[in-house]
Amino acid sequence: MTRLSANGLLEPMMGECFCSALAWGMRMSDAYDARLKQIQERNDLILGHFVHSWRGRLADDTLYQHVLNIQHFIGGHLNYGRAADQLRSVDQITAADVYDFITDWLPRKSWVDSERRVKSYLASIKKYVQFMAAQGYMPTAVAA
Repeated sequence: MTRLSANGLLEPMMGECFCSALAWGMRMSDAYDARLKQIQERNDLILGHFVHSWRGRLADDTLYQHVLNIQHFIGGHLNYGRAADQLRSVDQITAADVYDFITDWLPRKSWVDSERRVKSYLASIKKYVQFMAAQGYMPTAVAA
């Protein structure tokens, strides 16, 4: 059964317990979405700075490939399947994140199986981490 809600939408008539759980889940989802948006904005800012600093010093095709690789690492792996309190921006990556991405996630989820492609990802991530350390986005000791 359904009923007309105060805002004019049809909504199912269910017990208060279910509705409370649903509202709680929506609040959790809203918190997750807000945190993810905040992290994505931070990642976009850093990536934009990276592109701006390398434009003209690298060939456009090379820079474009670095950006694609970095976006794949950030969007595909870094926050894949994580809870809201475990989401991290790219300036919080660790060596373990890169190792897990290259040795497990990339071949398993992306079907990248050629040595050339793996080296391309490694070169992109290395250049990006060195850039973040040089610009003060992350401690230099982490990038070493």
